Amino acid sequence: RDLPSRISFEVAEQEALLCADLGQIFIVNTDGCVFKPALAENTQTMPTVRGLNISAEYWVDAPDFCLWTAKRGIPPTEVNKIAALQEFLSLCETNTNVLGLRLISDIETDGLTGITAILRDGRVVKFGFGNLVKKFSNYSRFAANADAFFANAEIKAVDLRDTARIVVKQEILPVNTKSS
Repeated sequence: RDLPSRISFEVAEQEALLCADLGQIFIVNTDGCVFKPALAENTQTMPTVRGLNISAEYWVDAPDFCLWTAKRGIPPTEVNKIAALQEFLSLCETNTNVLGLRLISDIETDGLTGITAILRDGRVVKFGFGNLVKKFSNYSRFAANADAFFANAEIKAVDLRDTARIVVKQEILPVNTKSS
């Protein structure tokens, strides 16, 4: 027999992107693959996706289960939520100055209302489904001017689901007590 004179292999560490609540919280890599259970500190440094209703039968014994490509047997509403989530995450990665993942605590996915981001400062930003590029643009313009328009208020929620308008829920604060 003739054996090779050497064997080579490449080891690549998986890069964590976010946590996903699938009945238990798991870390998901940049390819969308579930690769290990999350620790408490992981949820403090990465956003956690909630609201995906994917039965454990699809991913528990599937070491290569990937959210971005999983389609067979998964209900269409979940496939739609995953597609919206993937687009949202892509926009977060390319618009880090507007709404980078480091600013987000939780990402809620809902079959009726779409994507909602809960920011680390407690603010809620509702994106919904579709037109996410336009909605990110709207949020960027809003965020750039928010302090001027809401000088005596704390912004609690921003609803961008309708691209023609931005709805803001605010709490009026006594003068000079706006939190930073």
